[in-house]
Amino acid sequence: MSASVVELHKAGWRLRVDPALGGCVMGLWLGATPVLRSAPDGASHAGQSAAYPLVPYSNRIGRGQLTWRGRTHTVRNGFNAEPHALHGVGFMRAWTVVEHSADILLLRLNHQPDGFWPFAFEAEQRFELQGDGLCFTLSARNIDSQPQPMGLGWHPYFVRRPDSALDLPVHTQWLAGDDLLPRESKAVEGLHGAVADMHLDHCFEGASCVAGLTDQEITVSLEADSRYWVVYTPTDSAFFCVEPVTHLNNAAQRTDPLRHGLVELLPGGTLRQRVRLTAQVKA
Repeated sequence: MSASVVELHKAGWRLRVDPALGGCVMGLWLGATPVLRSAPDGASHAGQSAAYPLVPYSNRIGRGQLTWRGRTHTVRNGFNAEPHALHGVGFMRAWTVVEHSADILLLRLNHQPDGFWPFAFEAEQRFELQGDGLCFTLSARNIDSQPQPMGLGWHPYFVRRPDSALDLPVHTQWLAGDDLLPRESKAVEGLHGAVADMHLDHCFEGASCVAGLTDQEITVSLEADSRYWVVYTPTDSAFFCVEPVTHLNNAAQRTDPLRHGLVELLPGGTLRQRVRLTAQVKA
C-alpha cells in the first residue's frame, strides 16, 4: 500500500483513498465485503482504482478538439492511447489533503492551463463516511480570468458477481458510433436486469435518480443530483461501472453544449456534484 494512502472508518465502513494517485479511491468495504473493487497493491493508474474523479469533464471530447467562445483548443488524452481526450485531468494529478479525521477527508487540486486543459480551476473532493454509507462531493471553481466549460462526474468500479443486477430509472439512451461518441438518442424505460445481459458503453439521461445494484452478497443504492449516467459493462470482466455525471459524453462538440449538461462557469463560479452511496450486506 502506498505511503500516501488515507483510510477512513465508521460503523463498519472502511474507505481507502490515495491523494497522490489522482485522489483515487483504492477500496470501499462494508465489514469484510467489498462494495467497490479493490485496487491492487502497487496500483499506478486510475484505471486500476476503485473510483476516481472526473473533472473538468466526463468521458470523451472527440479527437481532443474543444471549441469554446470561438477558439479551438487541442486537449490531450492522459488516460490511454485513443484519439479522444478522456476523463479530464483530476485522475492524473496529486491532490492535497486539506482536512482529515476518522470519517472525513477533504482533498484539493489546483490546475493551471496546460495541454490537458486550457483553463485554470480549483477542484475539491470531500468524502464523508456515515453510519449507512459514503457521501461524496466533487466541486470545481473557476480561478481563470475567463469563462470556461465545466463538467463533473464520479467513476466507480463495482464488483461484478455472477448474479449482479442493475436497476436505473433513466428515460433516454444515447447511441454511440464506432468512434464511441454519441450520435442519436432513443427513449428507454430504464435499465433493469442482469449485468451479464447488458453490453453497454453508453450515456443515459434521466432526472436525478437512484441506481440500485444487487447480487448475492450485497444491495447498493447510488444516488446523485445530476441527470446523466454512463454505464459500462465490459464482457467477461470482474467489474462494471455506473457513473453519475453532469453532462452528456462529448457535450462540448454538440451544437448547444449547455443544453446537454455542460456548464459555462464564470470566473469565481463553482459547479458541484453530490453522490450518496449506501449499502446493506445480505445475511
